[in-house]
Amino acid sequence: IIATTPSFLSVMLEIPQMREALINVNSYDFGAEAFPGGLYDKIIELNPDAYIMNGYGPTETTISCTMKVITGNDNVTIGVPNANVFAYIIDDNCNEVSDEETGELLICGKGVGRGYVNLPDKTSAAFIEFKGMRGYRTGDLARINEDGEIEFHGRKDNQVKLRGLRIELGEVEEAINAYPNVTAVAVVAIENKYLAAYYTATKKITQEEITAF
Repeated sequence: IIATTPSFLSVMLEIPQMREALINVNSYDFGAEAFPGGLYDKIIELNPDAYIMNGYGPTETTISCTMKVITGNDNVTIGVPNANVFAYIIDDNCNEVSDEETGELLICGKGVGRGYVNLPDKTSAAFIEFKGMRGYRTGDLARINEDGEIEFHGRKDNQVKLRGLRIELGEVEEAINAYPNVTAVAVVAIENKYLAAYYTATKKITQEEITAF
């Protein structure tokens, strides 16, 4: 078994000796960043029987909170809450939003930390009581889809204004990251005029292909 980030594994896959070693890995536990669409095929190419898990969880909530077993390139989510974990989507006023509506991901349960040492202001802003439980406001945007799984939509504080429109850079990055063969992506706003996306890939991908996708 190997527990790692998707980007680190992508680097290892470029090294012949590491590819040979990874043939012997039967289970993958991913976390800390988005799972790129093209990575699944690369793993299955090495080991068709590989068990691939996509996890989510900040340090403040004892790391592991949700999990999704990945079985293909489509509909990659961060899954459903693990045992003893409760996940809610809330608005800016800490009210739970309707199903399939995007908001801030709130993690509740006994695994939630008590706060930050000697940082009372930061603690009170991030740790709240919700439905009788201690909860942590992750600052991550998410939504619970029709299948009951949690979709990650980037950071709440990664929002920019572009020509008067509010845009979540993380959502744009997630969309590009889902394109096969893309390994990493970063999106920035340029002078309030346009968005610029920088990406790496395992083969040449044209701007037209990305835009159409």
